[in-house]
Amino acid sequence: MWRFFVLGPAVVSVTALYSPIESLEQVATSTFHAQQKIFLILVTLSSCACFIASVSLAFPSVMTAIMIRDFFGWFGIALAAGRMYGWRQCWILPVLVLVPMLYWGTADADGDFPWWEFTARPIEDIGAAVENVTLLLLGILVYSLTPWRISSAWRLFKKKTDSYNLPDT
Repeated sequence: MWRFFVLGPAVVSVTALYSPIESLEQVATSTFHAQQKIFLILVTLSSCACFIASVSLAFPSVMTAIMIRDFFGWFGIALAAGRMYGWRQCWILPVLVLVPMLYWGTADADGDFPWWEFTARPIEDIGAAVENVTLLLLGILVYSLTPWRISSAWRLFKKKTDSYNLPDT
């Protein structure tokens, strides 16, 4: 169960973006979004620092290193969930990922974990590091898809598809 302790600080960092005026944020300016990014970075760094300090006192250094590596993956999943379901419900997708990892992510007879189990493999495993970085980048990509960007991309896509449907002359 120590592998999943890092899920909490990652979700708490993203939950800090929740605001009761969520509907007004959809029409916010670039200044607001820049301030929101700075706030997210500061909250994440402070949450991660508190987590690392407490975990390093309770766990061996190898486990602490694995937990630090896994923070990035869980943070990316929580960030994507926050953009999709709302900042207050950013825990939904990490929990949906956690359930199969608990059930099917156990080691085989040789002690090897499945390739998709990014929280359990040793610190030297490059695949787990790549998975965590990929999940973080995916979370950042989904986070950057503001409602304005989505509607602009949709209009651009619709404009291109309409130009293909020109009537024959």
